[in-house]
Amino acid sequence: HLLLAVLCTITAADDVFSVLRTTPMDTQQLQLLNLLFKEAHKQNLDFWKSPTGIGYTVDIMSTKDKIEELKTLFDTLQMPNNRTINDVQQLIIDREVKNKHSKAGLGSFSKRMRDEGGVSNRAKYQFGEYHGYGEIVRWLNEIAQEYPQFARVLSIGTTFEGRNIICIKIGTNTSRTDKKVVWIDGGIHAREWGAIHTALYFIEQLIVGYESNDSQIRSWVDNLNFYIVPVLNPDGFEYTRSDVTPMKRLWRKNRAGITCNKDQWFRDRCCGGIDLNRNFDFHWGGSGSSDDPCSEIYQGASAFSENESQAVRDTMLGSELSGKVQAFITLHTYSQMWIHPYSHARKSVPEDIVELKSVGERAVAALEAVYGTKYRFGTGADILYPSSGGSDDWAKAKGGAKYVYLIELRPGEEVWDGFVLDSRQLIPMGKETWEGIKVVINAVQSAEQDSLQRDQITQAQIAQRTRPGRPTKHRGNSLIGRRPNRPRRPRIRPAPRRADAEVAPRHIIVKSGHFRKSETALRDEEDKKTEPRSILSKPQTEKEIQKPFRPPIARIITQQPIETTTTTTTAAPVQHLQQVQQVQQPRRPAQTSQQAQLVQE
Repeated sequence: HLLLAVLCTITAADDVFSVLRTTPMDTQQLQLLNLLFKEAHKQNLDFWKSPTGIGYTVDIMSTKDKIEELKTLFDTLQMPNNRTINDVQQLIIDREVKNKHSKAGLGSFSKRMRDEGGVSNRAKYQFGEYHGYGEIVRWLNEIAQEYPQFARVLSIGTTFEGRNIICIKIGTNTSRTDKKVVWIDGGIHAREWGAIHTALYFIEQLIVGYESNDSQIRSWVDNLNFYIVPVLNPDGFEYTRSDVTPMKRLWRKNRAGITCNKDQWFRDRCCGGIDLNRNFDFHWGGSGSSDDPCSEIYQGASAFSENESQAVRDTMLGSELSGKVQAFITLHTYSQMWIHPYSHARKSVPEDIVELKSVGERAVAALEAVYGTKYRFGTGADILYPSSGGSDDWAKAKGGAKYVYLIELRPGEEVWDGFVLDSRQLIPMGKETWEGIKVVINAVQSAEQDSLQRDQITQAQIAQRTRPGRPTKHRGNSLIGRRPNRPRRPRIRPAPRRADAEVAPRHIIVKSGHFRKSETALRDEEDKKTEPRSILSKPQTEKEIQKPFRPPIARIITQQPIETTTTTTTAAPVQHLQQVQQVQQPRRPAQTSQQAQLVQE
């Protein structure tokens, strides 16, 4: 009772935080909100839901005085707005301290909230409620003790404040070193409690499914390894649980030491914490991040400067997981979005975008089929906002993962409570999201089975081509036990020559097949043709075929010398040229009528 009395004490006006919701209706209004978003840390504004586009809602938390200023500004610009939460601290008390189950919402959410969803196993954990990090670690250790044949708890690193970053590995056949890996993490942002609960729900589904002989889950656990980190930022998470004041409960970053920076008036501004989802080495320091320590999206002094991001990198690239992570799923709240890489810039996608989109869209469809919850699908830069240095982009570009998705969970735009999610929505949120995750896991397993089949076929082909009793030989890239395939050289046969073949003048020699035709044969063929052809001519079009071919007289005379008994030394008219040609006595047989006509011309 004393605790509740202290929590319900009336605070000063400056300590009362409210949430204002607005919707940009044109480009100018959207630009204004983007400007406020960039300067949020300087204006003491906390964007619960950032500006993403025209017609999409934006939620801003600040003190009541600041909210009044924003409301006046938005009214002047005719931007639709309304105050969704009058007192954030009172909402936290009502939702997370006084009542375990708050009043059900309206509309489509009423059905989801009534769905309690039974989950249980020998390691007891009360789902549908928020628990501290100590309780979470205790439950994971109990799972490892109850199911040692397929569950193991390990620490992948330590935080700034010395806490272990706990991961649970789920998978049988521990002797196999070739099993592909599905990675799932939550709670990289401290205030996103719903993401932590959802990751824990996935662990529960794997344990209960394997224990109840679910054929699909048993196949997954036997053939894949699951690495699930429910709380990647335990320092920040515990800090959000230390007090109900909005400045603590809604803390986003980790709890790294204080860093100072000069403001625009050259005064020192000192703040603590780094946004871990801006600290990975992929376009680190780019758009959507900040070098101001007081910013909610502070990127840190350098890429991988923080223990938590280092833990993810070292685990994924270590000897146990390197090259094996096929799916990387990181859970966030809120906005109801299923995001695929890349998020550092708009219209930027990986090479395998077709398959990545195919699996992601099927996952969203499976999720929506449970309760009708609507999700937007695309890159973070296109449907949310550009953000550089994210864990998902790094996992795709440098971590070797194939199916990479960042999931922004409930609530969506029809709900106003944002990060202070009603606990009655936790289990329904986990159930619908699990249906989407199952699609991704099936894709990983299918790819693994296809790879094994290809390996088996290759081994069978090699074994079939190896002759028994004969030593295997490797000759370059050839198959074992066989000479390499080399391209055969074409055999060129000389053209046979008939005994009665006559030597024809060069300008009318035509090659047909493998034989050289004599002049006699040529004359017979040319008499049958209406249009003479010559080896000097090029391939003709239909338009050219309609005209008779007339080779230049100079070329014929040059290639076929003709002895004459009478010569002329001056240019003559056409009649005189015809007389000279009649006197010529060539040594060859008489020309055809068509050839004579050509010479005359």
